[in-house]
Amino acid sequence: MATPIDPEQLLTHIRGLPLKEALAAVIGGGVTSFVGKGYDKVKQALVDKYNAERYYFVPNKNEADRLKSLETNVDYVQLKGLVPNYKYIDLVRAGLLLRGYMNGGSDVDKERVRQIKENIIRRPNGRKLLKIMNFPTTPFFNIVLSHLFDLKAKNYSIDHIEEILDEMVSNWESASFFVRTEDDIASITDFCHRKLDEGADAFFVLGMGPGLVRKIETAARAFTDLKRSQAAGIEKREVRSSSEEGIPRIEVTFYRRAF
Repeated sequence: MATPIDPEQLLTHIRGLPLKEALAAVIGGGVTSFVGKGYDKVKQALVDKYNAERYYFVPNKNEADRLKSLETNVDYVQLKGLVPNYKYIDLVRAGLLLRGYMNGGSDVDKERVRQIKENIIRRPNGRKLLKIMNFPTTPFFNIVLSHLFDLKAKNYSIDHIEEILDEMVSNWESASFFVRTEDDIASITDFCHRKLDEGADAFFVLGMGPGLVRKIETAARAFTDLKRSQAAGIEKREVRSSSEEGIPRIEVTFYRRAF
């Protein structure tokens, strides 16, 4: 049997290779086991390449464990049940990891979020990848999940649901309005009319606090009562919940009946 290639030489050789080519180089180098001095580094290099292709960044040991545990996260399980073959399902899981860091709020957590995002944006098509990773960290993630469940109940195919998910992930920033105290009813309805004129299939209005909830409810009624909106087939769907501090919250999704 041929003597396996020196692990340091092998590491140097596979450093810039994609996972598939790196695996071929390891096998071609006569490595049949990672037992032995230096071969643990080769194994870790392959694991890092696998994770980098799966999550689009290299997680540390703690993050790899957390990503594994997120397989049972309710949001992840629900999304995977809706679109089991979604190309970016693991990137969404990485976004849930980011959400945990952002909820932590420490300087160390913030710095790690910055590092991960920086790694993502450097990848080919990095802007799209970053948008997908950011998506689970936004208030719109659960709204979209609810909408996809509605589509499934209407017997939309998995492929069609996946297409709609892709569209909504790509457009959620421009299709959403997070209402602030200084925004008036007219600014909310203006946003809705703009989305209507643009032909948006779905758009969202969100707000927190008793005053904003009432303001958004009034604006939503004003918009959906218009004959112009009714002619366009716009429906209104409201989802209410409370934050951990007990502050009321409203999420309004507008979408066309044909959507």
